[in-house]
Amino acid sequence: MDLVSLGNFLKETIIREDGSRQYVLGGPSAYTTVCAAHLGAHAGIVSRVGSEMTSDHLEPFADAGVDQRGLDHDTPLTTTNELGFDDEGRKRILRYEHIAAAINPDGIPDDYYDSRVFYVCGSNRDVELPLVRRLRKQAGLMAVDLTGLGGTGRSLQQNSWYQEDPDAFQNYLSYFDLVKASVDDCELITGQGPDSILPLIGEVLSSGPSIVLLTLGAGGTEVHTEDGIEKIPAHAAAANVIDTTGAGDCYTAGFFFRYCQSSDHNLSASVRFGSAVAHHVIQRTGGVTLDRMPSYDQIEATLLAE
Repeated sequence: MDLVSLGNFLKETIIREDGSRQYVLGGPSAYTTVCAAHLGAHAGIVSRVGSEMTSDHLEPFADAGVDQRGLDHDTPLTTTNELGFDDEGRKRILRYEHIAAAINPDGIPDDYYDSRVFYVCGSNRDVELPLVRRLRKQAGLMAVDLTGLGGTGRSLQQNSWYQEDPDAFQNYLSYFDLVKASVDDCELITGQGPDSILPLIGEVLSSGPSIVLLTLGAGGTEVHTEDGIEKIPAHAAAANVIDTTGAGDCYTAGFFFRYCQSSDHNLSASVRFGSAVAHHVIQRTGGVTLDRMPSYDQIEATLLAE
């Protein structure tokens, strides 16, 4: 297995600025595994799935070739939310109608533990500390997205874990090698403005992880390590930006694909590959659908054309 994404995916209602609604399959774990598998990775997903989700709902996973043995169907309802815009026009989860329970470790296939990458990317702390500790004992790269630890996965009604219990927050992160976050994630976690981002990243690095990928949207990516900060530009702006939802998750899928498939583990090249993936994804809409996901050949052609 190249990549195992752990996190409950979402039945998501996107409320657009004109008030129209679109119902989609979403969530970081869903976007990441479908995108990575379509690129050519052997990807598995671990998530709770409500009994209302039929094979038609899960068709993108099957079509992409995602290993679905980690899906736990023994739960009443899938995590369900509304995604819209706050008073300042920023995309936010407005509310959760239902939140599924945390992932059950007993449902994870044994061979998943041989994965090259374990990516914890739920929306509501779906992966609890005992499972993180168990994963840490394996040989795979441990990665986590701050979206589900109080970042943009947190609804407007929920509190920040970092603000409530900073010691527990840092202890959780101490089990990971790589942390991915957006500027929005960091500001929501701290409850403060842009000046709080660098201190937060400093705390993250001091707690154990050796790499922080800070995504800046059109501004590119900052790669933070103990050696300093490397800023890598985003891929050239797409001519037809339709929907940025899920772009960050697909960026991460591209990053891990390049990072694991190449012997050099080059951070800069992996970031550029992920950025090219996001460049394709934002030009279509519809949630987690196969036609939003680029192929490996498309990304190679995009990078060669730079």
